[in-house]
Amino acid sequence: GIISRWLPRQSQKPNPEYRKAGSPPRLVPTRQRWSRMAKESLIQKHRVQSAKWARLIAEEKAILELPKEKREEALAAFTAKRIKNRMFKTRRYNRCNLTGRAHGYIGFFGLCRQSFREKAHRGELPGITKSSW
Repeated sequence: GIISRWLPRQSQKPNPEYRKAGSPPRLVPTRQRWSRMAKESLIQKHRVQSAKWARLIAEEKAILELPKEKREEALAAFTAKRIKNRMFKTRRYNRCNLTGRAHGYIGFFGLCRQSFREKAHRGELPGITKSSW
């Protein structure tokens, strides 16, 4: 609740830098409270889905290389199988390469907005400068 937010936690310990003479030590978190990392289970799920999509794309390319008579029949069977397994193209989505975050994705860099901002501030993205007008 509200009160528990102000109580010291096990992950907090006194920080000697903030101590004034005669005052009790202030508590500082030793780790971030909220992480920007996506859940590991969602990242794993995305890897499995990406592998499925890679197989489907390879299979579709193989079908398109078949002769015309066999291609139409194979393509119809492939489409039926894909629809049955709910593998629609609109269900695909991207994730940040660093954190695995799905929202705020910047496709050109393959990063989410937070990772992009951190890397830009550190100068790890050449040619990217903070805009000001």
